[in-house]
Amino acid sequence: MIITETVSSPVISNIAALPSRFKIKASAKAFKILSGFYSEPILAIPRELGANAWDSHVKAKNTNKMFEVHAPNTLEPWFSVRDFGTGLSPEAIDSIYTTYFESTKTSDNDSDGCMGLGSKTPFNYTENFNVTSWYHGKKHVYNCFIDETGSPNIMHVVSEDSSEPNGLEVKFGVKIADINMWVTNITRAYEPFRYRPVIKGANITYTERKYAHQGNGWAYRNPEVGYHYNRSSYAFMGNYCYPISTSALRSALYADKDNGYTYEQALSGGGFDLFFDIGALEVAPNKEQLQYEENNATTLAIVAAIKIAVSELKEQVLKSIEVPKSRWEAMKLFEKYNNYNSPYTNIRSIIGSISIKFNKKEVATSNVSVISVHKETGCIDDKIRITLPADYSVYTVSGPSARFKRTGTYHAYNSGNIYYTNSGSVKSARLRYHLKNKYSTGTFPTCYIITDASAKNETFLKHKEYFGWTDDMVTNIESLPKPPVTPRQKKTAGTDEIQVANISHFIKLSTGTVSPYVRFESKPATFDSNSTYYYVDFYYFNPTWNDKNISEYMSTVVDIFVNKKLNNSADTIYGINVKNKGLLKIGKWINVVDVVKKYIDANVKEYEQYLYTMEQKQDYIATQKIQKVLTRFPTIITNIENKETSKMFQTFLKANTKVSNISTTKYAFLNMLNIKSKNHDTSVFEPKAFANMLEKKYLGLFGLDIDYYSNGSSTEAISKIINFIDKHS
Repeated sequence: MIITETVSSPVISNIAALPSRFKIKASAKAFKILSGFYSEPILAIPRELGANAWDSHVKAKNTNKMFEVHAPNTLEPWFSVRDFGTGLSPEAIDSIYTTYFESTKTSDNDSDGCMGLGSKTPFNYTENFNVTSWYHGKKHVYNCFIDETGSPNIMHVVSEDSSEPNGLEVKFGVKIADINMWVTNITRAYEPFRYRPVIKGANITYTERKYAHQGNGWAYRNPEVGYHYNRSSYAFMGNYCYPISTSALRSALYADKDNGYTYEQALSGGGFDLFFDIGALEVAPNKEQLQYEENNATTLAIVAAIKIAVSELKEQVLKSIEVPKSRWEAMKLFEKYNNYNSPYTNIRSIIGSISIKFNKKEVATSNVSVISVHKETGCIDDKIRITLPADYSVYTVSGPSARFKRTGTYHAYNSGNIYYTNSGSVKSARLRYHLKNKYSTGTFPTCYIITDASAKNETFLKHKEYFGWTDDMVTNIESLPKPPVTPRQKKTAGTDEIQVANISHFIKLSTGTVSPYVRFESKPATFDSNSTYYYVDFYYFNPTWNDKNISEYMSTVVDIFVNKKLNNSADTIYGINVKNKGLLKIGKWINVVDVVKKYIDANVKEYEQYLYTMEQKQDYIATQKIQKVLTRFPTIITNIENKETSKMFQTFLKANTKVSNISTTKYAFLNMLNIKSKNHDTSVFEPKAFANMLEKKYLGLFGLDIDYYSNGSSTEAISKIINFIDKHS
């Protein structure tokens, strides 16, 4: 690649002394700097050696054959690049290959190389690599290495006759631990190459760049639908790919005052790949970035390229837009090109909004209200506000539930058909049967259902004409075949919607811990008279009992229902509302709350005791400080000599833990059932009496400010004091 060199004007001086040139001293330090100025050295090695290999193919006019790269693996842990180009003579290796800044490619733009640095990149990873040159029937082997002074050297190893084609190979070993890193960087290095090598030793898969539009020296990458970020632009020159810095070009872009912002947007977020001839751009010595200066070759070339790209992209997109045959098609096109999540979001930021017209009028939306269509078609007298059709309703239906939802808006992005009836109601079974057969997967696009009670569907036909719905888009529901009669057993009943709660997660709980909630969902279900079902009454969307909303108590009800084994292994509870009351006549239905209430009444002492214990919770709060000390330092109890005293403290801790696990929701539920607090356990622990006893007998010992986070040394005296008082009290 030809490097642009700036030649300064001659310096005229009246000073007699001759000037002295600056010099570069060959040293280990200089070689280390020259070999190590790549930001990603492992990436640079395959990239630079690969570029040199292809340049050699171009020079040898052997571009029909690709160079070969061996990727390291555990059986063959080495990396190599073998080209089939010109090869190098021993003289060329001695004078060119080993000399920094010496290159055979600085006078032509057919090659990517120009600096004479790429061939030395292996020194970024290894201190020893082999170079083999096949040149005119001879094979010359060299070893490149770093000597004890830190300087690079080359040593001729052997020369021999060879029948292999001309070319050059660079080869060196790779650490086993680095193999994955090398394979990753080999993939990254050759992904942007216009001419990729044959890879041996590993399976390499490249991420292909897919383009939505292409033109003269540019291509626009396919944007991901719904994803509008990281759309930087890149410059490709030869086998190299360079990120384009928009900020470095801003002043040049805004030289065009009218379009500068557009060009900046195109480069920063458009996702363009720009392609240049070798030598058209000025690059940094490490080939990793472009060099920008005001009005230099790089700046002028990129600005010119993006102007062409924006102009041609706009022309291509506008030419590609379909001409709508109806208002409905125009609305669909508006949605396609102007929806935020469409693939054209980025394009619009470059070429501006995409105009859609129908009958020479611009269509600016993909949805219209039913009322506005009534007005446009004369179905509503806008002056006296009278709706002419007595009953005109629009619904949507979509899979797999096929539930109807009323809507007041036509959305053109709904891709399903339009179904209509000259009635105020829909033959829903017939329509659902048709939809589920037409879309056998069970999932189908959103369709419109229109009920029109006007004479001979007058209103619907006006809407059809307004949108331009074709006959193949609309279907009369009455024309659909009736669903086959399903033979039903006399003792079976079904519903298209009932509240269902799966309680299997309660059954799996072995600890008795109440699950956070019981979740009811609307589902279709079938029931028979030979089965037993558990249910709870529903009022609209809430479970009830004796006309009380018990939503907050359902987890407690189910917890008792399951843990006391009242469910007979049933894992489902149904919610019965007014609509489904008739189901209670099929099979055996048992009210879950009644079952739980009956059990609680039969075991009332257990729950009276539960309430009593719950009410002690406040008394335990007063003993929190004692509990913290004993829990933090259990050795206090183990060091107590009096067994009765030690047992008393242990009983206190157990009782405290038991009370802390009591559910406040369960407490409220029992109160709702009119269960009263009562103590039936003579051995129940009394925290208030315990606290009073400690205060009197142990002289407020546990009321002291004790460091709970100490190593325990400050609490050793507690056991001793307790033991002393026990002995002498």
